Amino acid sequence: MVSKRHADLQVCPNGREVGGCTYFEFKSVSEVPPKNFNDQFVKDLLNKGVERLSQIKWIFDRKKLPEGYNFKGKMKKAIEKMDIPELALKKFGKESVDELKNDIIKNFDNIFQVK
Repeated sequence: MVSKRHADLQVCPNGREVGGCTYFEFKSVSEVPPKNFNDQFVKDLLNKGVERLSQIKWIFDRKKLPEGYNFKGKMKKAIEKMDIPELALKKFGKESVDELKNDIIKNFDNIFQVK
């Protein structure tokens, strides 16, 4: 069983009861993926309030990453190596781990941002 994880910021324009909240994680790290990326992101996927990948936002501090850092490449490699439980596949209606990983990568720029 995956333990619960709290987002750094939860924005619910229509109220928490209605759903459709966006869950933000703010990362101030000098290397990616951050420590425990797999566990943290899986907990975000399994968050009962998350129904769509677009509700998950990880914002990385640009000032912490070296200039020219291959952020996208390193994060995509981490996504490809993720160990995703069956429960997450069922939740997002996917047949395979690769199918869910492909959806995460397809939505990469919406989920992972450097600001």
